[in-house]
Amino acid sequence: MIKFFLLVIIMDLDMSMRHTLIEVPACPAKEAIAKDFNEQQKAGEILSWSGMCVPLEFKHEVPEEEIKV
Repeated sequence: MIKFFLLVIIMDLDMSMRHTLIEVPACPAKEAIAKDFNEQQKAGEILSWSGMCVPLEFKHEVPEEEIKV
Protein backbone atom coordinates (compact mmCIF):
# COMPACT_ATOMS: atom_id res chain seq x y z
CA MET A 1 0.00 0.00 0.00
CA ILE A 2 1.35 3.43 -0.95
CA LYS A 3 0.38 6.57 0.97
CA PHE A 4 1.37 10.16 0.11
CA PHE A 5 2.54 12.62 2.76
CA LEU A 6 3.11 16.37 2.50
CA LEU A 7 5.73 17.86 4.83
CA VAL A 8 6.02 21.64 5.22
CA ILE A 9 8.59 23.27 7.50
CA ILE A 10 8.31 26.98 8.28
CA MET A 11 11.03 29.17 9.77
CA ASP A 12 9.40 31.97 11.73
CA LEU A 13 10.81 35.47 12.12
CA ASP A 14 12.38 34.52 15.49
CA MET A 15 14.17 31.59 13.77
CA SER A 16 11.93 29.02 15.47
CA MET A 17 10.64 26.16 13.35
CA ARG A 18 7.14 24.82 12.78
CA HIS A 19 6.22 21.75 10.81
CA THR A 20 3.15 20.09 9.41
CA LEU A 21 2.88 16.55 8.10
CA ILE A 22 -0.39 15.51 6.50
CA GLU A 23 -1.56 12.57 4.46
CA VAL A 24 -2.79 13.66 1.03
CA PRO A 25 -4.59 11.67 -1.68
CA ALA A 26 -1.87 12.63 -4.20
CA CYS A 27 1.13 14.94 -4.25
CA PRO A 28 0.03 18.48 -5.12
CA ALA A 29 1.85 20.60 -7.69
CA LYS A 30 4.80 22.47 -6.15
CA GLU A 31 3.34 25.74 -7.50
CA ALA A 32 0.13 25.22 -5.52
CA ILE A 33 2.07 24.86 -2.29
CA ALA A 34 4.58 27.61 -3.07
CA LYS A 35 1.97 30.28 -3.87
CA ASP A 36 0.66 30.63 -0.33
CA PHE A 37 4.00 30.33 1.46
CA ASN A 38 5.82 32.66 -0.94
CA GLU A 39 3.11 35.28 -0.32
CA GLN A 40 3.58 34.90 3.45
CA GLN A 41 7.34 35.24 3.01
CA LYS A 42 7.03 38.37 0.84
CA ALA A 43 4.61 39.91 3.36
CA GLY A 44 7.17 39.38 6.14
CA GLU A 45 4.97 36.92 8.02
CA ILE A 46 7.56 34.12 7.86
CA LEU A 47 11.30 34.07 7.27
CA SER A 48 11.46 31.00 5.06
CA TRP A 49 9.80 27.69 4.29
CA SER A 50 10.48 24.37 2.60
CA GLY A 51 8.26 21.48 1.72
CA MET A 52 8.10 18.15 0.00
CA CYS A 53 5.63 15.43 -0.82
CA VAL A 54 6.71 11.83 -0.66
CA PRO A 55 5.11 8.49 -1.40
CA LEU A 56 5.73 5.94 1.33
CA GLU A 57 5.20 2.23 0.88
CA PHE A 58 3.72 0.25 3.73
CA LYS A 59 4.29 -3.49 3.54
CA HIS A 60 1.18 -4.46 5.49
CA GLU A 61 -1.69 -5.33 3.17
CA VAL A 62 -5.21 -4.84 4.48
CA PRO A 63 -7.80 -7.34 3.21
CA GLU A 64 -10.41 -5.54 1.05
CA GLU A 65 -13.27 -6.50 3.38
CA GLU A 66 -11.52 -4.58 6.20
CA ILE A 67 -11.05 -1.33 4.24
CA LYS A 68 -13.40 1.38 5.47
CA VAL A 69 -14.57 3.84 2.86
